Amino acid sequence: MKDKEAIIAKTRNFVKAALEHDSSGHDWWHIARVARSAKLLAEMEGGDPYVCELAALLHDIADEKLNVSKEAGLRRVEDWLAETGVDGSISEHVMRIVSTMSYGGGGGAPMETIEGKIVQDADRLDAIGAIAAARTFVYSGWKGRLIYDPNVRPRASMTKEEYRSGKDTAVNHFYEKLLKLKALLNTPSARMLAEERHAFMVGYLEAFDREWELGNPDYLTERLGETQELERIHVVFDETAAHSLRFLLRDKPGEYVVSLADDLSVGPLDDRGDARTGGVKRRMDWLAERRMLGNAEADRFGDCIAWSSWPERLAGRRIVVWAAGNAKEQTGLRRLIAHIPDAEEVRVIDAPALIFERTNGSLLYSHTGEVSLRELGELMEQGQAVTSAEQIEYADDWRRLRVEDGELRVIVEGRIQSVPEDYWDEMILLSAIDVASSTARMFIAARLVGQIIGRSDQRLNDAFLFYRIRCLVETGKLEGSGNPEAMGGYKVGFGEPASLEAPDPANVQAYAEWARLYAPEAGVLERHLSLEKEADQQVLDMLRKLSEGSQADVRMRRMVAKVIDDFMNERRLYAERRNAILGMMAAISRSTQEIEDNRQT
Repeated sequence: MKDKEAIIAKTRNFVKAALEHDSSGHDWWHIARVARSAKLLAEMEGGDPYVCELAALLHDIADEKLNVSKEAGLRRVEDWLAETGVDGSISEHVMRIVSTMSYGGGGGAPMETIEGKIVQDADRLDAIGAIAAARTFVYSGWKGRLIYDPNVRPRASMTKEEYRSGKDTAVNHFYEKLLKLKALLNTPSARMLAEERHAFMVGYLEAFDREWELGNPDYLTERLGETQELERIHVVFDETAAHSLRFLLRDKPGEYVVSLADDLSVGPLDDRGDARTGGVKRRMDWLAERRMLGNAEADRFGDCIAWSSWPERLAGRRIVVWAAGNAKEQTGLRRLIAHIPDAEEVRVIDAPALIFERTNGSLLYSHTGEVSLRELGELMEQGQAVTSAEQIEYADDWRRLRVEDGELRVIVEGRIQSVPEDYWDEMILLSAIDVASSTARMFIAARLVGQIIGRSDQRLNDAFLFYRIRCLVETGKLEGSGNPEAMGGYKVGFGEPASLEAPDPANVQAYAEWARLYAPEAGVLERHLSLEKEADQQVLDMLRKLSEGSQADVRMRRMVAKVIDDFMNERRLYAERRNAILGMMAAISRSTQEIEDNRQT
């Protein structure tokens, strides 16, 4: 055992002396990390830790990148093993590992022993992740390579000679080697350790690509990866829908997804001379003044400036626009059509409307982001091509909205309308009454926002709704407590109700007279409310029959479904108020009876 420890110690000193000044990313600290990983994997996978550590320490002494030739490097290792007195079988095993473990373009034969698999995995783990990214740029600088050149594309396959000497860039090395390593690992332990590291590299390349995209008119031909000619570009106005489509199209490199997620249903559209970008500064100032940015200011800014480049990039392309019938997506559709120079073809898919029609009205989505992966996949080839006349209509409608310069846009009778920003206030208050009647008089603002979004057939902006809730608190129509900057930490509602206290003894007689006068009126009111309840049921039955008779017309069916939903919500609120009135009358009646009983005794 002592001999092995001594050999390891001597080998460490030998390798450190040989590689401590290396500037190619194959320095001593790379060796130290690989040796540590090899020892750890040996414990988990049942390999010989001595063989694993010894081979890991010596693997780059033999690397042909750092020697005149591969043979010269192997001779250095063989000489060292003999000089330090390593047992013959161990020496042979180590030589077999270091001579066959190199990536070399990815076409090498599988390692024969568990120790060979472990050392190869340990070396490859150091080529996956954050440190691997740093090593890649160090090595590329050492070789005189550029960080990235869009004219030099990654090679899908290559010979060992091409891998060593072909024209390359640092970024291409990720695609040619590093991203492939996770699938080439030998042991379960190494594969688990590689998951997070691999995800980091994918995220890093996505970030690099986003930075390369900024303001770049040629981005679609310069983007990262094994780029091929794009067949279609999918444009969505919802980030959730964009993620879903990217997942569906992950194995179709000819399809590309663009997300234009800035919510154009809220805020100003034009900045007096900055019409092309939609007035980024003006929009950002408007959102900031209403405290709608929160911790997402950078994201919202990115959403705003995305419009400055994307329409022009789509010139001459086949485009699929996913746009549901809500104000956000329809406003985005109009802006996009108005600014695309000359698209080869534009097809629009209203996924929620198509699903509503397919299911005979049983599924009603308000926006594309609600549609499932399966349903999006089934609709991929649906939709209608936009005619030249329709493109003109969309562009004219966009110009109308810009001229109106409203602060809020909603769908009214199938048309986008500019409305005052207090447009939804009444629905907010009605929803607050609904929440208070079913939970407590004071409740979390996020609960109210969810209630409002749930009862509306339109796609509503939650940050805008929270802003309007704060406005209603400021004007005294609602009460609020807690942190008004956090939807989940701010309570709103109606406060605690005043209790129905016993009358002042000095006014008992006046109270009793008032209660007796009120009693007949209360009886009439109660009978009236009962009749109204019966009438409500008759109206509801009539609406349901109307819905059954409108199955052939999708728009009529949607309209009737909305009327029924609104009617039921309103009557539910009315019933709750009626019950509150009757409860108050019952309390007055009890109080009056107590007064009479006290007087008689």
